[in-house]
This record gives sequence, structure tokens and C-alpha cells, in this order.
Amino acid sequence: MTLRIAEQEFRLLRDLIEKRSGILLGNEKQYLIENRLSPLIRSLKCHSYGDFYLKVKDSPPTGELWTSVVDAMTTNETSWLRDRHPFVALRERLFPLFQEEIRAGKRQGVNIWSAACSTGEEPYSIAMTALDYYRTCGGEKACHEQVRILATDISKAALSRAMDGKYEPQSLRRGLPEEYLNRYFERKDTAWVIGEKAKRIVTFKHINLQEPFGCLGPFDIVFLRNVIIYFGDKFKQDLLNRIARVVAPGGYVFLGTGETVRGYTMGFDMREHSGAVFYQVSSYLAGVEPQ
Repeated sequence: MTLRIAEQEFRLLRDLIEKRSGILLGNEKQYLIENRLSPLIRSLKCHSYGDFYLKVKDSPPTGELWTSVVDAMTTNETSWLRDRHPFVALRERLFPLFQEEIRAGKRQGVNIWSAACSTGEEPYSIAMTALDYYRTCGGEKACHEQVRILATDISKAALSRAMDGKYEPQSLRRGLPEEYLNRYFERKDTAWVIGEKAKRIVTFKHINLQEPFGCLGPFDIVFLRNVIIYFGDKFKQDLLNRIARVVAPGGYVFLGTGETVRGYTMGFDMREHSGAVFYQVSSYLAGVEPQ
């Protein structure tokens, strides 16, 4: 028998989840909490969602219980080379631009942040795109020396899978070109494992975007894709302004399809390339300290 959540219990849990993670749940999302948290509630032998709320409220944000709540409530919907256009822009516009600056002695490398990396498909897609570009410009050794990707997520379970780098065939069918599979993966039993060529470029770290992250930058490119749609307007505004402050002067931010900075920050100017819409940091926040 499914344990039903009362309206007051829903409001308490909804507000706590938003406060700690930024995830905004509308009033119509009661079913979502019931579906995703009921196994956890049963495992804790709670008699109601109210009992469960009290346990979660008194648990530390870094503790096992809250980690389980986050893992249950985060969507982790992702795919390889998702929407393709951002990766075309990387290969055709941004990597060539940065390579020119490296050759001219204006920069040493390229720092990239995948800020909601889920199970790893996005940062590994970025790594493979970089390697693919460097195959015709500088070589693999230069790519490993110049490109650094930091991949972060709020879900420790998703990060564990990303660091493991092991994917079932059905996952790889979601957008991964066969040439990338053959070039950058190794077959292990019935699964495929990301090879060292791509894996060594990526570093993983557990980050809650609610918390300060100014010490992480500066980044030349930030992928913040398909995540701010889950946040309320106030947090979107705060987050995008903080993102702008960790982007290096002239750096870029990619959002998901349908996501925008418009109405939330003046820190970026829109750019386009081959179907990709992305944003370049403007001078509006120049000199503002990260936080």
C-alpha cells in the first residue's frame, strides 16, 4: 500500500528540498515526492512523511540521509553530445579561437566546467570533442597538456557512476557516434568503459550549486545545461551572477535548449554559431569578486 503525503507534509518537504538544493517543486509535484521518496521512507520504517521530514530536517546536509534524498529527487536525464550544436560550436569556433591564443602566447590552456555533469556523458562528450579537434591541430599530447575539465554534480550516486565511466550499450545508443565509441571506449564484458584518452582530461568533484564555488575558477567555458529549469527565479538570478564571476574575461557559458540568462543577469552577451546559442561574459561584472 502506497503511503500518501498530506498537503502540509508536502509543503514542508518541498521547502526543505528547495532550501538545501535549489530544486523548485510546484504544487502539482506531490506525486513526484511520493514516487521517489517512498522507497526511502519504507527503508527507514517511517509511519508518515511528517516523520520522514523530521529525520531529514535534523540530518546534516552532507550526511547519508540527505544524500539519499538528493539522489532520489534529481532527474539525471542526459545523453551523449546532447543537442549536438554546443559541441559543434566548441569544435568549430571556440577551440580554434583558444588555440590561436595559445600559439600567440596569450594563454596556456583551456579550463572547462561541466557544472551539472550527472552520470558523466556531458564532460566525456566535451573531452572527446576536444580530442577530436586536437587530432588535426596539435595532437593528443597537446590536448592532454592544455585542456582541463572539471565535472561536478549534487548527486553523489551520479558522480560515482560518472567516475566509474562504465556504460551499458543502450546508454551509448543515445547520441554517441560509432567513431567515438571505437576511438574512445573499451569493451568490458557486456558494457563499455571510457578509455584513458578521454578520462584523464576530466576531474570529478561533488558540488552543491547552492554553496559558494568562487574558488573553483576561473573557467574559459562553463556548461550549465538543462539544470536551471529546475530552479526558482531568485536562485537562477543568484546562480547566473555567481557563474559570471568565475568565468574568465571573454569566456563562455552554454545553457540548455530553452534556457536563457535574459531577465536574470546582465553578465553575458548572446552569441550564436551553427545553430548553437551561448553566452559570452560581458564587462558588467568585471572586477567583482567571486563568492
